[in-house]
Amino acid sequence: MLIIRKEQMIVLSNSVRKIFKNRVISFLKKNMPTLIVHMNPPELEAFVYKGVDTAKIYNIKSELYIFEFIQLMLFLGQDFENHPDKQWAHTILVNEKLKEGTKLLQLKTHTAEFMEKSDTTSEKRTK
Repeated sequence: MLIIRKEQMIVLSNSVRKIFKNRVISFLKKNMPTLIVHMNPPELEAFVYKGVDTAKIYNIKSELYIFEFIQLMLFLGQDFENHPDKQWAHTILVNEKLKEGTKLLQLKTHTAEFMEKSDTTSEKRTK
């Protein structure tokens, strides 16, 4: 029987985490460069790791949903769930009855509505 020591599990976990981080960064550079242009490489890495760690706090564990959470962070800000204008996000994230996929679907729906309202408000100010 193969026994994996705790130290080996940590190394393995860190390796998987690094691979995921690299995939996310590669995707963001290719598909969302204007949203990350202000970040240097260490800042971008820290941003992705913060996204991973924050998502896990809210029981978001699958790579797909962690990735979507990181994308929301780009649109709404790193600590969007704690911002007074986005209390809806916190309410969704702390709801233990919701599965991670449902949380992300609701977050994306509310984000679209929030950004639409923000665009409408900006247009009114410029007129």
